[in-house]
Amino acid sequence: MRGIVALPALIAAVAAGALPAAADAPRRPPTLIRLSDAGPAFLDYDGTPDLSAAGRDWTVSMIFAGHASIRKVKAALRTVGFTRPGHARYLAYRTADGTLRFDSDRGLKTRCAADGTDVHVRLYAPTATDRFVDPRYGSVVVGTTHLDRADGCSTPPQLFGFSEEAERRIADTVARRLGWRVQRNHLALGNREPYRRDVTDSAHVWWNDGRATLVVVP
Repeated sequence: MRGIVALPALIAAVAAGALPAAADAPRRPPTLIRLSDAGPAFLDYDGTPDLSAAGRDWTVSMIFAGHASIRKVKAALRTVGFTRPGHARYLAYRTADGTLRFDSDRGLKTRCAADGTDVHVRLYAPTATDRFVDPRYGSVVVGTTHLDRADGCSTPPQLFGFSEEAERRIADTVARRLGWRVQRNHLALGNREPYRRDVTDSAHVWWNDGRATLVVVP
């Protein structure tokens, strides 16, 4: 699937059970990854505060770099319509001494569109520094993206997911309205998820091409 998603058609497909189904878990085991050889290690999915496959929520699909911090990125996103909080999830990362830790974030969501859908982005980095530091990419914030439908607005069916489409919409917004430099699908993170729904939770729809968009924050 490429290009702009016709969400009403997807809603109908999910409601009718017409999407391919798979187990309620990632396509492959979640992995601690690095953007560069000497950079920090973080899990390529968020979810529950552990490393289990079953607890994964969404793929890492955006990397904010340059002069990024969670506070700075969130402040900018609020000015372009990301004003509502979502549900909290966790992202695992390793500190320099090898300790495994988890950052939690509720993220920011847009207002609901006419079809009851909002765009939700969660942002992760060590709490103490509000950012990762990578020798190649500078100050880094890790982001997961997805769409929520009927989550506090509209009527069922509820749907959550379509990370690839959410990534595209957020990239369009920060490029057009914030003027930040965007390199779409620039980073191969190895977390591709074919377009499908979960067996145990049909409202959860996977879709990610495994390549994260890089946003350079001035």
